[in-house]
Amino acid sequence: MPEKLATFRCDDALWEAFKQKAKANGSNASAVLLQYVRAYIDGFSTDTDSNPEHLDARINAHLERQLAPVFKELAELREEMAKSAA
Repeated sequence: MPEKLATFRCDDALWEAFKQKAKANGSNASAVLLQYVRAYIDGFSTDTDSNPEHLDARINAHLERQLAPVFKELAELREEMAKSAA
């Protein structure tokens, strides 16, 4: 897919702080902006105070992804225990 070089105006200090924070989080400005654009298209709202459903949905999705391996291992352990008890 062809890529578009996007430019926009931003306060110098704000841009530098943004780049530093992205770097501190193991990323870079371009990657963070692309992640934001994708999330925005998927329905992410920057106005979470007036629309807490979006924040709740994002938290729930994150928790489900993080806990999926734990639930899988728990199910496997329960299955093993049931076989041992039989």
